[in-house]
Amino acid sequence: MKVDLPKREPHIGASWRAILVGLLLIPPNTYWIMDSAGQGYPTTVSLYFNVIFCVFVFAVSNYLLTQISSKFTVKQGELLTVYIMLAIASSIAGHDMLRVLIPMIPHAFWHASPENDWVGLFHRFVPSWIAVKDRNFLTNYYCGESDFYQWEVIQGWLIPTLAWGSFLCIMLFFMVCVNSLVRKQWTENEKLSYPIIQLPLELTIGGGASGILKSRIMWIGFVLAGTIDILNGLNFLFPSVPSCEILVE
Repeated sequence: MKVDLPKREPHIGASWRAILVGLLLIPPNTYWIMDSAGQGYPTTVSLYFNVIFCVFVFAVSNYLLTQISSKFTVKQGELLTVYIMLAIASSIAGHDMLRVLIPMIPHAFWHASPENDWVGLFHRFVPSWIAVKDRNFLTNYYCGESDFYQWEVIQGWLIPTLAWGSFLCIMLFFMVCVNSLVRKQWTENEKLSYPIIQLPLELTIGGGASGILKSRIMWIGFVLAGTIDILNGLNFLFPSVPSCEILVE
């Protein structure tokens, strides 16, 4: 007797539309990180809140879309592809990478003085293709009130940018290689739980339609935390608005 087994839903991972969405979201996320001074740096903690926010909005939108039609809904693997792309891009653009690297490129040459004698100590050991050395050229960079989109300015930064960009690409490639070497041992043999990925996994179950988004407790906590944060933000901008302070001893 032949038994018809239920058809399993095909697994969809890094689809073209997921990659396209990730590429479209990388520029605004990068700008968010670069413009986050004084607002809390997203990449100073392991779970980047800018990425979680994007995936959360994407998952909610996908859940609402499933109520209309399931034809164009996004699967969990696609949401996780977007999450991974944004997390890697945020790591590169984050506080301990490009936010620090770019100011370091000309720092030793602009701040050199007779007192610290950096010129005599190490300037000759720094290749010209990894640093911007001309103090006259750096005046507009440090003093401001200038436009980056000029050929002279772009030309001055082009070689160091390509050099450091190539270094970062090579470094990321070797990091992927290391991950490939340890993946089997960590994931299949030791079965590590990877706590940092649990929230994105729960957030994207069923494309956002059957995971944590259906939890009433989550939405209660979301509303309470959001209300407190909005009140405190309004109080900072408009002191007449009452704040909600929670003291932790």
